[in-house]
Amino acid sequence: MPNDTNNSLTDFDMCLALAQKAIDSQIASAWKEWVSRSEFSDSGDDDAFGYLDVYMKSPKTGKPTPLGMSAELAPLTVSLNVPNAKLGQVEVTIRLRSGTVTYFDQFEFEKATCPIDNWSVSFLTDLDTKPVDPELLRKIDPKAAERADEVIKNATEKNPGLDDSYFSIEYLFMKFTKIDLLLVDNKSINIPNEQTPENPDGIPLAARTQALVALNTVLQGDGTNEFMLGTVVRREKKNQGDKPIPTFAMTDFAFNIFSDPVDPTASTLSYLGMFSGNVLPKGQDLDRARVKLQDNWVRPERLNGTDATVSGTMAISAHTFLDNYLIPKITQALGMTPKRDAEHPLKWNYSNAWDQKQTIDDIIRRKFFFDWSKSLSVEVMTGQAVLNITGKISSSIGYDGYTHGAEGLGIGRSEWIAYAGHRTITTSLQLRETGGSVGFGIAFDIPDADYFGPVVVDKDEIEGFAKVNEAVGGVLKGVGIIGDTPAAMLESSMSKTVEALRSELDSALKNLDVELNQQAFIPPGGGVFTFQNVRFSAVGDVLLDVIYKAA
Repeated sequence: MPNDTNNSLTDFDMCLALAQKAIDSQIASAWKEWVSRSEFSDSGDDDAFGYLDVYMKSPKTGKPTPLGMSAELAPLTVSLNVPNAKLGQVEVTIRLRSGTVTYFDQFEFEKATCPIDNWSVSFLTDLDTKPVDPELLRKIDPKAAERADEVIKNATEKNPGLDDSYFSIEYLFMKFTKIDLLLVDNKSINIPNEQTPENPDGIPLAARTQALVALNTVLQGDGTNEFMLGTVVRREKKNQGDKPIPTFAMTDFAFNIFSDPVDPTASTLSYLGMFSGNVLPKGQDLDRARVKLQDNWVRPERLNGTDATVSGTMAISAHTFLDNYLIPKITQALGMTPKRDAEHPLKWNYSNAWDQKQTIDDIIRRKFFFDWSKSLSVEVMTGQAVLNITGKISSSIGYDGYTHGAEGLGIGRSEWIAYAGHRTITTSLQLRETGGSVGFGIAFDIPDADYFGPVVVDKDEIEGFAKVNEAVGGVLKGVGIIGDTPAAMLESSMSKTVEALRSELDSALKNLDVELNQQAFIPPGGGVFTFQNVRFSAVGDVLLDVIYKAA
């Protein structure tokens, strides 16, 4: 079994956990979009770095003054590993590679300049989500808007009657508008301190302050240029008209940060979602639910190429996938109520038994007894993409013959037949991912081979004149049991039960495929996530590896 997460989705229906490595890969696209939207941008479309011209405006005229900053900025970095941070906080670092600060020299009473040489500023900021309409998204992140359109189009084409109004688009962003770099709290400023006799390598305090004021202006902007970390497409929370929300359609979500101090690359940013209108925990309940997820979603060795190279993990809760979907579908087809196995909680047992009796009076009194039973178990194989189905159909045939009047006198039977046997049921279903990044789903591969074994005779008794009757014409043929051997007779007795169960299993197993095409998580710049290596976790959650591909 792979060394998967020990997290269990008891409070959420799904999770998409993106490792620090994946976030780092996406930041370049997010950074480029953010800088290009800035009113201070002086960057071309192909620039890897950001070029900003930030000059203060006169409070009297509203026109730019000579005071400000022209700087080349390296793509900012976002760290998920922040000790003692609040829930949903990340650390952002902005690096000023080069440029010039123009400030007012209060001693010379004139403007002056100061060169920028690999300065940096780090600060904590909160994450938040906000709904967005398609038109605004096209302005903010055109490539993400294209991907959102593609997702909604795919979903509506596969589900006639749906249209754009059934879907909601939101984005996750970093709240820069409340950042004030002039305050002391939660910041690490790597800009030289004031130049003094004791600190000859410093810079004028006014230059340092002017640089921070300029960065404040860039971060706060006009309040509309938020730094997006991703776009989410989901179904609306309520049914619309006669269109119920599918079992696996995400209708609400929150986010969470898991910080790994041992290996920061395994820290994760997670989207925690609810399906089909289920209620997302709120307030303190949401905080408690987040805190319960105390393990890595993806192990470090799966990030660095030791065992694999993945970007994160997708998880669907066992409660949703098994309890609310898979087992009810199988139960409906079988017409039997399962019992959860006491020793194996990821195993469900079905069973049923019935009998029939018949008496025929001719030369002697003939009593026939028939018993049938069927049992079936469905078990999740943890660490694998497999559901094992095992079971047994059993049958017994009994015949007692009595001379007329002898039974009432306490005289025993004069002849009898007792046959018993069974057929085993063995098959397995293999889960596999389908659809790639658009129209994603999980399918079940059904084996072609017959899953019923041959008849095994467990009991074979025949005594008295029944031996002659069976040899001549057959006592049991008169009650519809056909065959020349006990195995053939038992097969005849079980035939209706076998065919009925075969039909029930075929009906159940051919209708298990899961569509997950009514939501999407879109990286900045219109990249895509693909999913592979589907499997069950130790607690029965469905896990998939997430692979990030830039646009």
